[in-house]
Amino acid sequence: MVAKNCGKALYYKLYRDFLKMNKKLALSAKNLIFANMAFEIIFNAINAIFVIRLLPFKRN
Repeated sequence: MVAKNCGKALYYKLYRDFLKMNKKLALSAKNLIFANMAFEIIFNAINAIFVIRLLPFKRN
């Protein structure tokens, strides 16, 4: 659960930075939806890597 909460905090921090970097993109609602979908996919991939790395620690 701690890893999941850290992941969420990291996600919101990265997402805010992502929107700051893409202000032009954020102006368009349609583009924002696509950007959000792409970011979700990227974040889920990163989160999966963290979960896989943490699995051996959970067994001990």
